[in-house]
Amino acid sequence: MMAAFKKFHNSVSTMEGYVHLLPEIVTHKYRILAKVIYVEESKARTRHYRCLINEKDRLPKDGK
Repeated sequence: MMAAFKKFHNSVSTMEGYVHLLPEIVTHKYRILAKVIYVEESKARTRHYRCLINEKDRLPKDGK
């Protein structure tokens, strides 16, 4: 499970999938309040991690 988290540690979930961001872009361009939530869907029996940025699943369009 840790490998899955490492794979997406600088990625952001969007409607189209995951977008990889370079760390310097994330730290310099966006003010981020992030929390990683472990989600388990009982019917599908799948587990995944989701990173929420400013309480949303995606970056703000205006870059703020």
